[in-house]
Amino acid sequence: MQSQEGRAATVTADAGRFLGAGILNTLLTLAVYQLLLFIAPSVIAYTATWMIGIATVALVYPSHVFRGGSTTKTARALTGGIYAISFLIGMAAIQVLSVALGSERLAIFGALGVTTVFNFISMTVVLRGLGGRQAKSDPATSTLCASGCSKTAGLDT
Repeated sequence: MQSQEGRAATVTADAGRFLGAGILNTLLTLAVYQLLLFIAPSVIAYTATWMIGIATVALVYPSHVFRGGSTTKTARALTGGIYAISFLIGMAAIQVLSVALGSERLAIFGALGVTTVFNFISMTVVLRGLGGRQAKSDPATSTLCASGCSKTAGLDT
């Protein structure tokens, strides 16, 4: 079990890497989105950028952004799932903000803010575990468990 200071240092390091990776991902998202607006409506442009992003995040974030967290197939699938849910949250934000701001080109910035907070909190819980405990994986079962794994009957505890 990590000390409170150790957990804070881990979250801080994760947040720094998440911010760096997020900046690169956001720049790619903005570029693809803005370019696609020349040939497609905002919903299609947004969908295409998120499809690219979901694949990238599921492959890269568990092992490179949340270092030491779970990197099992389950954790990677859950990470992709978080981004899929985030896509739906962002899609709703795009629709609301496009109308509220009167600009499809500006709406993306509000959607990015909302989804960034959701993604970091959700991925921290999935890849690091609940209550600040380190998430560990059991290679025998390729599953994720919050406080360690028990091999009793192949179930996580």
